[in-house]
Amino acid sequence: MYKAIIFDLDKTLTRSRSLITDEEYCALVKLSEKYNIGIISGAELSQMLKQIPKLMEGNFYKMSQSGNIVIDSNGKELWNFKMSDEEQSVAMKHIDLLKKVFSIQPQTTEDDTIENRGSQITFSAVGHHAPQEEKEKFDPDGETRKMWLEKLPLKNDLVEARVAGTTSIDYTPKNRNKGDNIKRLMHLMGWNSDECLFVGDALFESGNDETMINICDTKEISNPEETLQIINALING
Repeated sequence: MYKAIIFDLDKTLTRSRSLITDEEYCALVKLSEKYNIGIISGAELSQMLKQIPKLMEGNFYKMSQSGNIVIDSNGKELWNFKMSDEEQSVAMKHIDLLKKVFSIQPQTTEDDTIENRGSQITFSAVGHHAPQEEKEKFDPDGETRKMWLEKLPLKNDLVEARVAGTTSIDYTPKNRNKGDNIKRLMHLMGWNSDECLFVGDALFESGNDETMINICDTKEISNPEETLQIINALING
Protein backbone atom coordinates (compact mmCIF):
# COMPACT_ATOMS: atom_id res chain seq x y z
CA MET A 1 0.00 0.00 0.00
CA TYR A 2 2.76 2.45 0.93
CA LYS A 3 5.92 3.57 -0.84
CA ALA A 4 7.33 5.59 2.06
CA ILE A 5 7.15 5.51 5.86
CA ILE A 6 8.38 8.60 7.72
CA PHE A 7 9.14 8.52 11.44
CA ASP A 8 9.54 11.23 14.03
CA LEU A 9 12.58 10.65 16.27
CA ASP A 10 12.18 11.71 19.92
CA LYS A 11 9.42 9.80 21.76
CA THR A 12 8.80 7.85 18.55
CA LEU A 13 11.94 5.92 17.59
CA THR A 14 13.83 6.80 20.79
CA ARG A 15 13.28 8.39 24.17
CA SER A 16 14.16 12.10 24.24
CA ARG A 17 17.76 12.64 23.06
CA SER A 18 18.49 8.96 23.79
CA LEU A 19 20.15 6.09 21.94
CA ILE A 20 17.94 3.89 19.79
CA THR A 21 17.69 0.28 20.99
CA ASP A 22 19.34 -2.46 18.94
CA GLU A 23 15.95 -4.10 18.45
CA GLU A 24 14.36 -0.92 17.10
CA TYR A 25 17.29 -0.16 14.77
CA CYS A 26 17.41 -3.68 13.35
CA ALA A 27 13.66 -3.58 12.72
CA LEU A 28 14.05 -0.20 11.01
CA VAL A 29 16.76 -1.56 8.71
CA LYS A 30 14.60 -4.54 7.85
CA LEU A 31 11.68 -2.22 7.10
CA SER A 32 13.88 -0.20 4.74
CA GLU A 33 14.16 -3.29 2.55
CA LYS A 34 10.44 -2.93 1.76
CA TYR A 35 9.82 0.83 1.91
CA ASN A 36 11.51 4.19 1.50
CA ILE A 37 12.20 5.33 5.07
CA GLY A 38 12.44 8.91 6.31
CA ILE A 39 13.49 10.01 9.79
CA ILE A 40 12.60 13.57 10.75
CA SER A 41 13.57 15.50 13.87
CA GLY A 42 13.79 19.02 15.16
CA ALA A 43 17.34 18.17 16.18
CA GLU A 44 20.52 18.90 14.25
CA LEU A 45 22.00 16.02 12.27
CA SER A 46 24.83 15.71 14.83
CA GLN A 47 22.27 15.01 17.57
CA MET A 48 20.36 12.57 15.35
CA LEU A 49 23.63 10.67 14.86
CA LYS A 50 24.09 10.43 18.63
CA GLN A 51 20.69 8.76 18.84
CA ILE A 52 21.08 6.61 15.71
CA PRO A 53 24.87 6.19 15.26
CA LYS A 54 24.50 4.25 11.99
CA LEU A 55 21.99 6.71 10.54
CA MET A 56 24.22 7.66 7.61
CA GLU A 57 24.86 4.00 6.79
CA GLY A 58 21.19 3.11 6.57
CA ASN A 59 18.97 3.46 3.53
CA PHE A 60 17.15 6.43 5.06
CA TYR A 61 16.15 9.98 4.18
CA LYS A 62 17.71 12.09 6.94
CA MET A 63 15.52 15.12 7.75
CA SER A 64 17.02 17.33 10.46
CA GLN A 65 15.70 20.57 11.97
CA SER A 66 12.09 19.70 11.11
CA GLY A 67 13.11 18.77 7.58
CA ASN A 68 14.75 22.09 6.78
CA ILE A 69 17.90 20.14 5.96
CA VAL A 70 17.38 16.91 4.02
CA ILE A 71 19.90 14.28 2.94
CA ASP A 72 18.63 11.48 0.73
CA SER A 73 19.26 7.76 1.06
CA ASN A 74 22.40 8.09 -1.11
CA GLY A 75 23.94 10.83 1.03
CA LYS A 76 23.05 13.74 -1.29
CA GLU A 77 21.83 16.96 0.30
CA LEU A 78 18.48 17.86 -1.25
CA TRP A 79 18.07 21.26 0.41
CA ASN A 80 19.30 23.35 3.32
CA PHE A 81 17.05 26.20 4.50
CA LYS A 82 18.29 28.66 7.15
CA MET A 83 16.42 31.10 9.39
CA SER A 84 16.93 34.77 8.63
CA ASP A 85 18.13 37.19 11.32
CA GLU A 86 14.63 38.66 11.49
CA GLU A 87 13.04 35.21 11.96
CA GLN A 88 15.51 34.38 14.72
CA SER A 89 14.78 37.67 16.45
CA VAL A 90 11.01 36.99 16.43
CA ALA A 91 11.57 33.57 18.02
CA MET A 92 13.96 34.85 20.70
CA LYS A 93 11.62 37.67 21.73
CA HIS A 94 8.76 35.20 22.16
CA ILE A 95 10.93 32.88 24.27
CA ASP A 96 11.92 35.81 26.50
CA LEU A 97 8.24 36.69 26.92
CA LEU A 98 7.30 33.10 27.83
CA LYS A 99 10.06 32.93 30.44
CA LYS A 100 9.01 36.24 31.98
CA VAL A 101 5.23 35.74 32.04
CA PHE A 102 5.30 32.14 33.29
CA SER A 103 8.41 32.48 35.52
CA ILE A 104 10.06 29.51 33.79
CA GLN A 105 13.13 28.29 35.66
CA PRO A 106 15.40 25.62 34.14
CA GLN A 107 16.85 22.69 36.06
CA THR A 108 20.21 23.16 34.34
CA THR A 109 21.30 26.63 33.11
CA GLU A 110 19.72 29.45 31.15
CA ASP A 111 22.12 28.82 28.28
CA ASP A 112 20.96 25.20 28.15
CA THR A 113 17.33 26.18 27.52
CA ILE A 114 17.87 27.56 24.02
CA GLU A 115 19.42 25.90 20.99
CA ASN A 116 19.73 28.01 17.85
CA ARG A 117 20.25 25.26 15.30
CA GLY A 118 20.42 27.50 12.24
CA SER A 119 17.22 26.32 10.58
CA GLN A 120 15.11 26.40 13.73
CA ILE A 121 15.31 27.51 17.35
CA THR A 122 14.24 25.16 20.14
CA PHE A 123 13.43 26.25 23.69
CA SER A 124 13.48 23.63 26.47
CA ALA A 125 11.69 24.76 29.62
CA VAL A 126 13.82 22.62 31.94
CA GLY A 127 17.02 22.52 29.91
CA HIS A 128 18.01 20.31 27.00
CA HIS A 129 20.44 18.34 29.17
CA ALA A 130 18.28 17.96 32.28
CA PRO A 131 18.03 14.38 33.65
CA GLN A 132 15.85 12.16 31.44
CA GLU A 133 13.48 11.21 34.25
CA GLU A 134 12.90 14.84 35.18
CA LYS A 135 12.25 15.79 31.56
CA GLU A 136 9.66 13.04 31.18
CA LYS A 137 7.87 14.14 34.38
CA PHE A 138 7.75 17.83 33.46
CA ASP A 139 4.88 17.95 30.93
CA PRO A 140 4.14 14.40 29.69
CA ASP A 141 0.95 15.31 27.81
CA GLY A 142 2.18 18.69 26.55
CA GLU A 143 -0.72 20.49 28.23
CA THR A 144 1.46 23.02 30.06
CA ARG A 145 3.24 24.11 26.89
CA LYS A 146 -0.04 24.15 24.94
CA MET A 147 -1.45 26.48 27.60
CA TRP A 148 1.57 28.78 27.28
CA LEU A 149 1.07 29.05 23.53
CA GLU A 150 -2.67 29.58 23.91
CA LYS A 151 -2.19 32.42 26.38
CA LEU A 152 0.78 33.94 24.53
CA PRO A 153 0.29 33.01 20.87
CA LEU A 154 3.04 33.91 18.44
CA LYS A 155 1.19 36.28 16.09
CA ASN A 156 3.33 37.19 13.10
CA ASP A 157 3.89 36.39 9.44
CA LEU A 158 7.39 34.94 9.80
CA VAL A 159 7.64 32.24 12.49
CA GLU A 160 5.44 29.61 14.14
CA ALA A 161 5.83 27.89 17.51
CA ARG A 162 4.83 24.29 18.28
CA VAL A 163 5.05 21.89 21.22
CA ALA A 164 7.87 19.38 20.67
CA GLY A 165 9.61 16.51 22.43
CA THR A 166 9.28 16.19 26.21
CA THR A 167 10.03 19.75 27.34
CA SER A 168 10.42 21.89 24.24
CA ILE A 169 8.82 24.39 21.91
CA ASP A 170 10.10 24.48 18.33
CA TYR A 171 10.30 27.71 16.36
CA THR A 172 10.43 27.35 12.58
CA PRO A 173 9.81 29.79 9.72
CA LYS A 174 6.27 29.69 8.36
CA ASN A 175 5.88 27.25 5.47
CA ARG A 176 8.96 25.35 6.66
CA ASN A 177 7.54 23.10 9.36
CA LYS A 178 7.56 19.29 9.32
CA GLY A 179 4.44 19.00 7.19
CA ASP A 180 5.64 21.53 4.63
CA ASN A 181 9.05 19.88 4.29
CA ILE A 182 7.72 16.32 4.06
CA LYS A 183 5.28 17.53 1.41
CA ARG A 184 8.27 18.96 -0.50
CA LEU A 185 10.02 15.61 -0.30
CA MET A 186 6.92 13.73 -1.43
CA HIS A 187 6.59 16.04 -4.45
CA LEU A 188 10.27 15.72 -5.31
CA MET A 189 10.17 11.92 -5.10
CA GLY A 190 6.81 11.55 -6.81
CA TRP A 191 5.08 9.95 -3.82
CA ASN A 192 1.33 10.47 -3.63
CA SER A 193 -0.38 11.26 -0.34
CA ASP A 194 -1.99 7.81 -0.16
CA GLU A 195 1.41 6.17 -0.68
CA CYS A 196 2.98 7.64 2.49
CA LEU A 197 2.57 7.04 6.21
CA PHE A 198 3.83 9.30 9.01
CA VAL A 199 4.37 7.97 12.54
CA GLY A 200 4.79 10.45 15.39
CA ASP A 201 3.86 11.37 18.96
CA ALA A 202 2.78 15.02 18.59
CA LEU A 203 -0.15 14.99 16.17
CA PHE A 204 -2.30 16.84 18.71
CA GLU A 205 -3.32 20.49 18.26
CA SER A 206 -0.24 22.78 18.42
CA GLY A 207 2.08 19.74 18.41
CA ASN A 208 4.99 19.82 15.99
CA ASP A 209 3.66 16.75 14.15
CA GLU A 210 0.16 18.25 13.70
CA THR A 211 1.27 19.77 10.40
CA MET A 212 1.32 16.24 8.92
CA ILE A 213 -2.45 15.94 9.17
CA ASN A 214 -3.98 15.99 5.66
CA ILE A 215 -0.52 15.60 4.10
CA CYS A 216 -0.63 11.79 4.17
CA ASP A 217 -1.81 8.94 6.40
CA THR A 218 -0.74 9.39 10.01
CA LYS A 219 -0.36 7.12 13.03
CA GLU A 220 -0.06 8.64 16.49
CA ILE A 221 1.94 6.77 19.11
CA SER A 222 3.04 7.47 22.69
CA ASN A 223 6.43 5.78 22.93
CA PRO A 224 9.07 3.80 21.00
CA GLU A 225 7.52 0.50 22.07
CA GLU A 226 4.34 1.32 20.16
CA THR A 227 6.43 2.36 17.16
CA LEU A 228 8.22 -0.98 17.20
CA GLN A 229 4.86 -2.75 17.06
CA ILE A 230 3.94 -0.71 13.97
CA ILE A 231 7.29 -1.46 12.31
CA ASN A 232 6.95 -5.18 12.93
CA ALA A 233 3.39 -5.18 11.60
CA LEU A 234 4.59 -3.44 8.40
CA ILE A 235 7.46 -5.91 8.02
CA ASN A 236 5.12 -8.86 8.36
CA GLY A 237 2.20 -7.32 6.48
